[in-house]
Amino acid sequence: MIQHVAHYRLKKDTSPEMVVEMMRQTRSILLKIPEVLALSAGRNVDPEEEYGFYVSFSVETTDRLKMIKKDAHFLKFLHEVVMPYTAGSIGGDYETDASKDLKFV
Repeated sequence: MIQHVAHYRLKKDTSPEMVVEMMRQTRSILLKIPEVLALSAGRNVDPEEEYGFYVSFSVETTDRLKMIKKDAHFLKFLHEVVMPYTAGSIGGDYETDASKDLKFV
């Protein structure tokens, strides 16, 4: 199982109410992608932290993750939720099954 995790730095003019709306939109858009097995989106409890919004989802394989990143719903999420309200991100893709050899993921 692959876990995709992204932490987003919010633009200074992004209000707390907008972050709540970003969470709603993220769920509404990304859960339309059949390959997304589980999804989490949230806001940082510390308003002083640099990265105020995160998204994490589970997918079966790296091949399916590549498919998701080309999916129209994922691109809509990036253009409507991420780009207007964020100013950078960090994150990665993680294998959560300790028995899997990373050469074959």
